[in-house]
Amino acid sequence: MKQERKLYISKSHILICKNFQTNWTHYFLMLIFKAGLEYSYIVYLHDSPRIYPIDINPVKYFYGLVWLTVLFLFLNDGKEKVSAFMLHFFYALQMVPLTVIYSLQNENTLYYSVVCFSVLLCELVVGNIKGICLQINLEKKATKKWIIAFFLCVSILFLVNVYRKNGLPTLKALNLYAVYELRGSGLYQIGKYEHYLQDTIVKVLIPILLTRFLMKKQYFYLLVTLAIEGCIYLYTGQKSYLFTGIMVVGIVFWFSRKRLSNYFWPFFYVGFALISFLVKLHPLLTSAYSLIIRRIFLVSANNKFMYYDFFSTHPKEGFAGIFPRWLIPIKSNYISGYPDGYTYQIGRIYYDAPQMDCNTGFLAEGYLRWGLIGIVAELLVFAFILKCLDGFQQKTSFLFAVGTSVFIIFGLGDGHLINPLLFGYLMVWFLFLIFYREKDMAVRKRTVRVGMLRL
Repeated sequence: MKQERKLYISKSHILICKNFQTNWTHYFLMLIFKAGLEYSYIVYLHDSPRIYPIDINPVKYFYGLVWLTVLFLFLNDGKEKVSAFMLHFFYALQMVPLTVIYSLQNENTLYYSVVCFSVLLCELVVGNIKGICLQINLEKKATKKWIIAFFLCVSILFLVNVYRKNGLPTLKALNLYAVYELRGSGLYQIGKYEHYLQDTIVKVLIPILLTRFLMKKQYFYLLVTLAIEGCIYLYTGQKSYLFTGIMVVGIVFWFSRKRLSNYFWPFFYVGFALISFLVKLHPLLTSAYSLIIRRIFLVSANNKFMYYDFFSTHPKEGFAGIFPRWLIPIKSNYISGYPDGYTYQIGRIYYDAPQMDCNTGFLAEGYLRWGLIGIVAELLVFAFILKCLDGFQQKTSFLFAVGTSVFIIFGLGDGHLINPLLFGYLMVWFLFLIFYREKDMAVRKRTVRVGMLRL
């Protein structure tokens, strides 16, 4: 009995040491990634001092490093929960670049501190509350095959309707640098509600279909889904649409290999750090940096501080734009669209680009709606979503939950949270989390159960 107890303690000790070593390795690599962003910002982006000024504040640099360390310690990186992975993904995608911009541009400490405090609160909620399983328990066979078949049919019919209105797409979008010309040409015609459907198909339906078909090795349907995504990209020229399939297929493939899954974060941090440090070494690296790292990491973080600066002196939006006007008519303080919409005003003021639709993620949305308290509120909603993902993982698997949600979390770096969650693509995604299941759960048929399930 004593030997078994000693063996159990020994195994637990080894596991704790292994997790400790892994976590601090990831922390060290995160610092290298952060240094790469800082280096590339100073040596490459300094050519645009109006947009990317250099005003390094040593105190803020140290303060930002302290916050990054504290937030990293609460990530619970050693647990195989989808919420833990997504929170780390959010941290790398938004908090590290935000800290870089904060210190290198000598940005506002109050805004940065409230964001960091809210993220810490989100981490505490995610790490200490059990997964939330929302489920309507229908027949398992129906919730699998019919939902997938319906999603595929909707995607195909949408593409047929687009072809009927616009004809065959041009190939101009094959040149990534010509997409802005394509968007401004007005060639692509689509209605308001069709645009909402398009957003739902690309951000919700296609990731679900790709994950399902790749896991089931249904490669014909996988290619059909990728072809649908590719055609939508050729019509719209939206680069984020192009990278949907690449990201989802890459993530699912990576985590389906046990050996590879243990090295996701080292490859993530080291890979992007190398591109940042070697940005001027080769034109391909320069293009990769400009199209991926600059746009996804630094521009998004830069825009968040611009939003704070703009809405510190301009009226905030409150609930305007969240509800359909026919349902709850709340008037906005800004005219929608060009040239008086706030996204275009920010583009004109900070980028000297009047026709630029300057958007960014839900951290800025919280402030533009309700001020500093809005940031806290939105991150608590984000924590709730992550816990629902843990419940969804309980009904399916870690791999399926990650594959169907990674693009959602990625999209929040440049997209709002509240509006699409109540009346947009996030609502469809949330309903999918409720209805879809692959494992039997202990609930009665045709009832809704909100339970707390420990993974």
